[in-house]
Amino acid sequence: MNRKNVLFLLDFFSSFGGTEFYNFNVIMGLRDSGHNILIVVGERPRNMYWINRLNELKIPVYYPDCFHKSFQERDIEKQFYLQRIKKIVEDFAPTVIYVHPMGKMMITYLENSPESDIPIIATDYTVADDNTAHWYNT
Repeated sequence: MNRKNVLFLLDFFSSFGGTEFYNFNVIMGLRDSGHNILIVVGERPRNMYWINRLNELKIPVYYPDCFHKSFQERDIEKQFYLQRIKKIVEDFAPTVIYVHPMGKMMITYLENSPESDIPIIATDYTVADDNTAHWYNT
């Protein structure tokens, strides 16, 4: 098997909704297949259920210690990525990046790694509404 280092760039990992459940199952499937996983979440989880599960499974997950005041802001992701995550990602040396949804963490990564040739796999079933439409306007 060709083992991969898979970097997950997630905007959030808080609720019991479909996005978190979907991402958790993708993470577990890849981990159970022998791949290395690193997870970066763009906002501090409001509910720690998924983070606790990942910690129990010893899957590394990083997130900032603050919440957004506005869904449209990306200042948390930018500061978090540049101050803490960029070096961690470089040391992990991902061979593939996975994003779901295609949002603020993906944009932040692309802005700060313009020469990257790492393939990005993106899935998205989020419907644009007042809380998500900003993802596509940057």
